[in-house]
Amino acid sequence: MDPPNNPIELEKQSCHDKKVLLVCKTLQNPPTKMTPKEFMFHFVSSENSKIAYLRRCWSTETGVEGAMDLVRALRDEINETPLGRSLWKDLIQEEVRSLCCCL
Repeated sequence: MDPPNNPIELEKQSCHDKKVLLVCKTLQNPPTKMTPKEFMFHFVSSENSKIAYLRRCWSTETGVEGAMDLVRALRDEINETPLGRSLWKDLIQEEVRSLCCCL
């Protein structure tokens, strides 16, 4: 869905919403179009040193809470559907098993 073009609707958008919409629009530019999910996955998994530098605080005392907020937001989004809830449950059970094996 495209963002509204109505100037009044655009004024109601927060600065964060405007920035997110701009980034998503940029992701759709050729030559390499990316979905927001593809972008986020690449951002958190890339071994590129410049990208790794941008996420350097994610697991530190100052950044881990924000990273956990992101995980919780993803959980909430995924759990919107029965399939999502089932797959989330499977993931959590898998994580519990891996933790139990390490103790």
